Amino acid sequence: IDTVITGNTVCDISGATAFSADGTFPFGCAIYVQGVEDAVVSSNTTARTHTAAVSFSSSLTPSAIGATNNTRILICDNTCTDDAMHGIEVSEPNNQGAAIGACAVRGNIVTSMGDVGIYVVQRANVDVDLNLVDTTGGQGIFVDNSTTKRANVNVRSNTVRNVTLAGISVNFVQNGSVFGNRVYGNANYPIIINNADNFDMSFNQVITTAG
Repeated sequence: IDTVITGNTVCDISGATAFSADGTFPFGCAIYVQGVEDAVVSSNTTARTHTAAVSFSSSLTPSAIGATNNTRILICDNTCTDDAMHGIEVSEPNNQGAAIGACAVRGNIVTSMGDVGIYVVQRANVDVDLNLVDTTGGQGIFVDNSTTKRANVNVRSNTVRNVTLAGISVNFVQNGSVFGNRVYGNANYPIIINNADNFDMSFNQVITTAG
């Protein structure tokens, strides 16, 4: 392991550098990891990040914990609460490392998010396992690969509760799974799978009442 970020508490980040043209606040995350290999982000606590942000599109990483273009990274056992945007976001890989598990988002607690709890964007080789996502303004767990299928994306054994949109939404994936998850009390669709090949969706539980 080359990089370890652990045991930190980061709270009350506004995103205090404004674009003069439109007044948005582009960088309000607590922890951001870019372009590293063999990294662990674990046992950190974040709260109240992006509090001044007004635009998702103009934020460099609109999440409490962001990881971009990394190889073999583990994001585990973190607690993220009260972010105005997303909880944990992983995106834009360089596609090195093992076919499965090059990125793992595991055992995190993500609560009270303005939008998505755990957000995977254009990222292959991801395991999203054993997380708790509770109360979001958007999806609980959202895999958004646009129109290009990414391989080996697995969403397994997570608990998702009380989200505004889909509990789990997976888009444009080849060779993946949504397996053994529990989805409670969601206002929209519990689980959405869109445009997936060689995909296993099994042993999930959908409970209409709040968990």
